[in-house]
Amino acid sequence: MKNNKIKLDKKNLQVNYKLKKDETCRIDKNKNYISITIMKKPALVIGYSNATQYGDYIVTLDYDDVSKDIVLEDAQFIQKNFKLTPFYLFTTKQKRKNNNTIGNYHLISLSKVDYNTFQDILNVSRCDNKYKTMNRRNPFRSWVIRLSDKGKRHKPEFLNIVGEKNNLNVSISKAHLILLKKAYKLPQINYKNLDGGKIVKFHTYETFV
Repeated sequence: MKNNKIKLDKKNLQVNYKLKKDETCRIDKNKNYISITIMKKPALVIGYSNATQYGDYIVTLDYDDVSKDIVLEDAQFIQKNFKLTPFYLFTTKQKRKNNNTIGNYHLISLSKVDYNTFQDILNVSRCDNKYKTMNRRNPFRSWVIRLSDKGKRHKPEFLNIVGEKNNLNVSISKAHLILLKKAYKLPQINYKNLDGGKIVKFHTYETFV
């Protein structure tokens, strides 16, 4: 490769590589090997946690590269079986392929559930496996949905409400509702039981564009 040099003899390995503006590197070492990884720089994005200040969670699901029909089926099944308020549907990208709409989607229901119930919802959903285990990989032990831009990609776009306007008497997170209303023009849902919450936790994290 131009401007990149690798020299190897019996005792020495010399690598000369000029990093591009959007690249970074990482060196890993253990007793068996040393590796140098050159990769694109991650982007810093801002997301909001689905945890509330009362120790419960709103229902958030994240899907990548999946048929939109699958997302809609999940929303209807989960709302009915867990007696939730309807979902807000968002997308970060979508396109038509072989007469199907394929894309990345978020489902958000403001209904509050406990930790075990949310785990049950994740288990029956077909959302991304990495999202199902996100709480194990961050210090806040919650699930996060992106709200900011991501490189050249804009924040998630609101599409529509999915599901019946049922179960409006269950407790919902007022803080998350206020956040979403500030970020998006949402259709009116006449929720009957808003909690007194005022706090939504935001997290800044690295992700690859």
